[in-house]
Amino acid sequence: MAVDTSSPQAIADALDRVGYLADEGLATAAFLALQLERPLFCEGEPGVGKTSLALALAQELGGELVRLQCY
Repeated sequence: MAVDTSSPQAIADALDRVGYLADEGLATAAFLALQLERPLFCEGEPGVGKTSLALALAQELGGELVRLQCY
């Protein structure tokens, strides 16, 4: 089944299906990254959900998550 990526709300709903609760700003950023076929740069303190977001997007979009630790 294809994932609806037609709006930020559709992205938020898709993320919610896999247990990731995205606010309007994050859903809009993910929507724009998908529409523009550009990377989504996430930054923040440890434990805020950056990797969880990547995992949720990969699960919903049928992609593979490759995690690279950079110190």
